Amino acid sequence: MEPPEMEPPGVRLQRYLSEQLKKFMKTPFLIPAILAITAGVYYLVILYGGTICFIGLLPPLTLLGLSWYSGFKGIKKLALIGVMAALVFSGVFAAVHTDQYQHLQYKVGVSNDEFATHALSNGTRDPLFGDKSTIYHFSLTVHLNNSSFVAKDVSVLIQWISFPSVTSNNYTMVKQSTQILNNTTGEARVTYVYNTTLSTPVNMYVFWANISGVWYIAADYSQTQAQWLYGPITKDTGAILALIWPIAIVQEFATTLPIYLLILVMIWWTRKTRNMRKTQMEKWEEERAKEEAKKPKDDAKVSLQRRAMGLDDGGTFVCSECGADVPSDATVCPKCGEKFE
Repeated sequence: MEPPEMEPPGVRLQRYLSEQLKKFMKTPFLIPAILAITAGVYYLVILYGGTICFIGLLPPLTLLGLSWYSGFKGIKKLALIGVMAALVFSGVFAAVHTDQYQHLQYKVGVSNDEFATHALSNGTRDPLFGDKSTIYHFSLTVHLNNSSFVAKDVSVLIQWISFPSVTSNNYTMVKQSTQILNNTTGEARVTYVYNTTLSTPVNMYVFWANISGVWYIAADYSQTQAQWLYGPITKDTGAILALIWPIAIVQEFATTLPIYLLILVMIWWTRKTRNMRKTQMEKWEEERAKEEAKKPKDDAKVSLQRRAMGLDDGGTFVCSECGADVPSDATVCPKCGEKFE
């Protein structure tokens, strides 16, 4: 006696997983699971997809694909899921940026001088993290090549992030010390400082100075253009999160959600045009049926009989008495019995 044939383990596992997935799709956890998976994709896009073209399409397409596969195909339901996803994305955005602000790399501001000698250097602030009562010490070194160079309007421009826009102010720095490098030429390094408290959670700053009529900016030049130097930052995580989240909500409802809704509009329009074509075809069929109904039934019946007999309608004439089609070689009308000569 041969043993019964058994399914391969891979087939059984696939069927089991398929059954479990069908059961899960009937639970109230389906939409939260869709949002969680899409939020994970969005998180990876924020961290690693900044330089990839069209990477912003990945989260909305993932959301639409998972929702469609799960059986949500109504435009209104899909739009509602999109709104919920935008709120979730804003939370992910706020959390990621809050973490980034709390783990900033220390950078020193310098001017972008093409002559290898920086006119402005060592632009710092200390400490990086603090609270409303912390006194932040801003410092900048101005390099004067000879005694003919004069530094004026040495300032620190502090910009604090707020909602709905950023605010900035310019603060004049005070000369603290001068170091003579060459007594003959008068080459010197002059240190300027400014001390202040800041009540805002997230701030940015740059330094600038007018040296003999030429303006120099000390900033972050690690990229092509001058970038803001970040800091000081509050130690209060909740304060940063409360600041960033409203900004994140506006961004998601202005970027990711419109892309998703645009895709839904395209789906809606495709459905509408398909239904319009279907309605038009049905209308044409109805009109054709009406035209066919207007034809004499007897004539249609005789014509069908002749086609069934293999006779060509071209070899016929019309009976003068009843109007029926009569074969050209007939001597008697097959319908009314009229005799022909």
